[in-house]
Amino acid sequence: MKTNEKPVSPGRTKLLAVLKLIALVTAAALCIMVIRPILTNPETFRNSIDYLEGKKQNAMKISLGTGSASFIVSALHNDTGTPIAQELAKLANYILFVLSAILLERYLLTALGFLASSVIMPLACLFGAFAVLSKDENKKKFRILFIRFVILAVFLVQILPVACACGQGIEKINRASIEAAMEDAETANEIIESIPEDTKKKNFFDKIEDFFSGLWNNAKEAYDWAKTVLSHFLSATAVMIVTTIAIPIMILLFYLCVVRLLTHQEMIGSVVSMVGGWFRRK
Repeated sequence: MKTNEKPVSPGRTKLLAVLKLIALVTAAALCIMVIRPILTNPETFRNSIDYLEGKKQNAMKISLGTGSASFIVSALHNDTGTPIAQELAKLANYILFVLSAILLERYLLTALGFLASSVIMPLACLFGAFAVLSKDENKKKFRILFIRFVILAVFLVQILPVACACGQGIEKINRASIEAAMEDAETANEIIESIPEDTKKKNFFDKIEDFFSGLWNNAKEAYDWAKTVLSHFLSATAVMIVTTIAIPIMILLFYLCVVRLLTHQEMIGSVVSMVGGWFRRK
């Protein structure tokens, strides 16, 4: 059967290959010279940065509030609040972990943009060049690597902004518990600041119990206040742990599953074997 398709001339094939190489080099240069300044500029992620900054301020308020509340509860009459005071002291460690995660995410917002634009995308263009220069049996493999690295770069840039957007939605749903914890933290700090100066200077341990006991009508009322404060702090801390740590990890795992689904094998092993085989044939 005759076909109307004309064979591609060698000259045209070489011209297409040169044009593809020029396009890939141009794309790599644009990623480094144009896209990198955009992705490493904090203003690009202003919404996410403002969200993380607000969460950091809330976490710091709760951290100070847990310390103040723990001190107040531990001074109640007959050590009635000691178990709650110990739980409040333990809670401060989790809040410190949340603060560390927030600072890390704040740094990674621009660091991942730098990695995607300055490392991964130029590598993708390099694999695209290998696909142009390689023989028929390797063209498809390098072309697939090119596509996978492009997708990986896009995923890296999107992980934290998407996580921040999800976190904002979750915190809106749980706004009441967070606001209650903020109010309790302010109250606890105000109580500590209202301690009379003479109480601070002398006979501290003799007078401090009387001062705190005078804030409530009876021991049961003070104990109920301590339980309420602990409950609010626990709820707010749980929301922060979910939005700051759990959500980004879940999104990262989802993206890795998608990349692996497209890759059908380990990314690093695939890259090493392909590049090594290409250089050996050269």
